[in-house]
Amino acid sequence: MSGLAYGRALSDRRASDPSPVVPLMILVLGLAVATMWFVALPALDKPAGRTCEVVFLKGGTTSCIEPPAPGMRAIPPGTKSAN
Repeated sequence: MSGLAYGRALSDRRASDPSPVVPLMILVLGLAVATMWFVALPALDKPAGRTCEVVFLKGGTTSCIEPPAPGMRAIPPGTKSAN
């Protein structure tokens, strides 16, 4: 009996009525584009190169130090710096 009711409901629909499939397809395509834009593109993006190292000075300000040249040694932790 339920199959008959379902068939009758489909036959009651006029051909001039808009199809509910088109809005759903637009929604799915929009979600797919948003996923590509906000998830896939940032994952494939190249990371920015390091331009400088930011250090905090004793006065509470910050300073940008250029990257060290190859071969320079780092100051060991706990060593007092010149700043």
